[in-house]
Amino acid sequence: MTLPPTLPERLAQLETAGLIRLAAAAPELAYIFRHALTRDAAYNSLLHSQRRAVHRAAGEALEAMCGTPALRASAAPLLAEHLAQAGEPASGPRPGAHCRLYPRGRPATINRRRPSPWRGRGATCALL
Repeated sequence: MTLPPTLPERLAQLETAGLIRLAAAAPELAYIFRHALTRDAAYNSLLHSQRRAVHRAAGEALEAMCGTPALRASAAPLLAEHLAQAGEPASGPRPGAHCRLYPRGRPATINRRRPSPWRGRGATCALL
């Protein structure tokens, strides 16, 4: 009986196949897809329940990383997008939230005209 490959082995296979590339080695290991079409194909192959779980995990990671008011303000649109995709409300307290990226009772909105420095972070490895 053979053991299933570990995460580092799977990442090495995907990198060798040219599907992903190393984005950063420090402070944390991060990979990104080499092409948006590959990312979209991986995302579209997920069941809706898996997509919601990925978005929920990304939203929770963003909440855990918020520390300064500037970070909270810049991450609020992306958090709202992840919460909406996870099927969760974008306003009010959520159980287990470490902090709120927007004032209580006021929903965060998605502003597509102003790019966020948080866009594209967090969900990539969850898709693997």
